[in-house]
Amino acid sequence: MIENKNQLRKEIRQKGDVEDRKEKEERIIENILSSELFSESDYVFLYASHKNEISVDRIALSAERLGKKTAFPFCENKDGRMKFYFTNLSDLKDGMYGIREPDKGKSEEAFFTEKSLCIVPGVAFGLKGERLGMGKGYYDRFLSEFTG
Repeated sequence: MIENKNQLRKEIRQKGDVEDRKEKEERIIENILSSELFSESDYVFLYASHKNEISVDRIALSAERLGKKTAFPFCENKDGRMKFYFTNLSDLKDGMYGIREPDKGKSEEAFFTEKSLCIVPGVAFGLKGERLGMGKGYYDRFLSEFTG
């Protein structure tokens, strides 16, 4: 199973950038911002985009402007554990793996409710909601507890 996932990750990465990537990224962002899930959420859990991931900066800024609390992950260690902290996009700093993350000393540990929305990165997604990540399991562990 793991070998199949690693092979799929490799194949997807070899395809490189999609020609109409910007247009598709814009459609994804618009779909999120106009969704009922976004409009009804109190807390928005996001990732700080890295490398070829879709940039969620516009979602963060829109959420902040609407008075929603935004939360970003902090990698606790290289063993696949992370926690989210309430912080603004502008307060993120460089962290593990070169990914921006909250300053734990200036941020409150985040909690989620039924009205929380979590936007996650992924290498690929299936039609039934399956997610193929980078292979470290950080989001898999978090999502197993997320009830938003």
